[in-house]
Amino acid sequence: GGGGEGGGGEGDESVDDLRRRLSEMEAAAEAADCRAAAALAQKDEAEDRFEREVGRLEIERARLETEHARRLEELRIEHARRLEELRIEQARQLEERAREQEEVRAGLAAAVGQLASEKGG
Repeated sequence: GGGGEGGGGEGDESVDDLRRRLSEMEAAAEAADCRAAAALAQKDEAEDRFEREVGRLEIERARLETEHARRLEELRIEHARRLEELRIEQARQLEERAREQEEVRAGLAAAVGQLASEKGG
């Protein structure tokens, strides 16, 4: 009867081997699932990071466009102000020249009058 028990024991061992192999395969599958889940989480995190960065860049672009438009407007206003100053300065100089010419004409007229009176006298 001892042989039969031995045989039965060996048979049990082979079932144990199968069970052990099955649990190893289950553990491996579980580990693979965990790795897949971790990879997916990493991918999601990378996508989130990318979207945040795109959002940040879009905000920065809008800020720069606004800044650029503001700067252009400032330059336009400054340019218009300088043109106006230039026009005022030119008008002032023209008035001055006209006044100088008027003084010269008056001086000439006075000189001509004086000459005429001296000749007449």
